[in-house]
Amino acid sequence: MDLCLNHPQLGYYSRVDRSGEADPFGTSGDFITSPEVSQIFGELLGVWFLSRWQAAGCSQSIRVVELGPGRGTLMADMLRTFKSIKTCPTDVKAIHLVENSPFMRKLQRAQLSSIVSESQIHWHDRIDEVPKNAQEWTAIVAHEFFDALPVHIFQKTDKGFREVLVDVENSGTQILTPHHAPRTRPLRFVLSPAPTLASQTLISTEHQKLQTGSRIELSPMSPHIATQLTQLLQVQHPSDPGGAGLIVDYGDSHHFGDSLRGFHQHQIVDPLTKPGLTDITTNVDFASLQKAIQPFASTYGPITQREFLLRMGIEVRASRLGQTSEVASACDRLISPLGMGNQYKVLGIETSRLSQLQTEVYPFPPSQL
Repeated sequence: MDLCLNHPQLGYYSRVDRSGEADPFGTSGDFITSPEVSQIFGELLGVWFLSRWQAAGCSQSIRVVELGPGRGTLMADMLRTFKSIKTCPTDVKAIHLVENSPFMRKLQRAQLSSIVSESQIHWHDRIDEVPKNAQEWTAIVAHEFFDALPVHIFQKTDKGFREVLVDVENSGTQILTPHHAPRTRPLRFVLSPAPTLASQTLISTEHQKLQTGSRIELSPMSPHIATQLTQLLQVQHPSDPGGAGLIVDYGDSHHFGDSLRGFHQHQIVDPLTKPGLTDITTNVDFASLQKAIQPFASTYGPITQREFLLRMGIEVRASRLGQTSEVASACDRLISPLGMGNQYKVLGIETSRLSQLQTEVYPFPPSQL
């Protein structure tokens, strides 16, 4: 999965020569993300960050960190929102983008160059390269980032857990019967004949309770990166402003066993189809993220994207943009209970010298604190 998405020359997000394939984002690509549906999405996330900045005492400077910035659309909409709301005097000192693809960096540069000086933008291959800065209030957003992190898939058998691996057809290894459509290409999923290092180190006592035949997807990188994320927000001294974060992704507060899938031309396809030209993704286990974050920061939610956007005022903002069918359709898509509205979840994160005094962080319900 990591190789297909991030190989420096042939990876899905890295390849410059896409062999006639379109930019992966948008109607001509393979998928459309919430920021590409409507500017309102990024605006409301920007408003939330400003509300948390105010609650933390209106630090004189803000820096913004985004993991997996895509085209830069979300960051652009958030920055425009920061500039348009002058409740407290401040300045966005730096923008840190965690992006290892030269192809995607080029798109982000084009998107942001008209909003901020390029000297304010800093690109990093990994989150641990983002410098800590206790003097600036930090906003961190990870939208559709964790779903693209590689997972290990395990199946419980009568001999214990066996890892699901990728093999080549005609190798003599037993073929599994997957839930995907029949395949005509040479790659296939198989079970490891014996325990692997991953199955021996990642399977916990809790996982042993699964029934024989069950599968589980585990992403060891996800909790590790979630912990690194909170380190950029940590308050070391009473005067440190801290920061806040939002993780927006599809998934739920439990592990999944059969969510690995590919996206190509807006269709769900076998993840082994066209390696390097197919987006590969899995559902996010928000419970594992919270478990990693909570020793270092407060978490809120997760709640559905629908609930988050409705409580943040998406309908009011849409009416101010004009009662056009295009605006209405975009908003409906973002909050549809049959689509993005319920598929995507929003998890809030915060650290500040005031965190221990918070009884509610809007729009997350108090019962979920």
